[in-house]
Amino acid sequence: LSNLVNSATVASTEESRLGEHDDKGDEGANKMDDDDADDDDHDYVSARTLIPAPLTRPPRENAKSCHYCDRPFGPTLHRHHCRLCGRSCCHPHSDATHSLPHLGYDPNVTERVCFRCKSILEERNLA
Repeated sequence: LSNLVNSATVASTEESRLGEHDDKGDEGANKMDDDDADDDDHDYVSARTLIPAPLTRPPRENAKSCHYCDRPFGPTLHRHHCRLCGRSCCHPHSDATHSLPHLGYDPNVTERVCFRCKSILEERNLA
């Protein structure tokens, strides 16, 4: 009977040591997972710094009349803003649209631009 008790004690001691070893193995695996996560975070941050930040958008002019024709804005003549230069324009002088992703706008949506900015964009083959 004492041999059975001793062998049971030895077996339980070995199992507990194996269990401790397995726990350490899990900690090592968790540490490796944490290292992989840190590497992924570092890669993400590195990639974000490679992408150029959008240019600042121009401040919007709040003029009382159109920048180009000097007609005063009112109930029948609405003020619009060119998204590229920020000038206040009437509809006839700002009816062009253009994609402006370099200013942080959605590249799939065209934005209102004045006729002068549109001609500059077309000259530079940015149309």
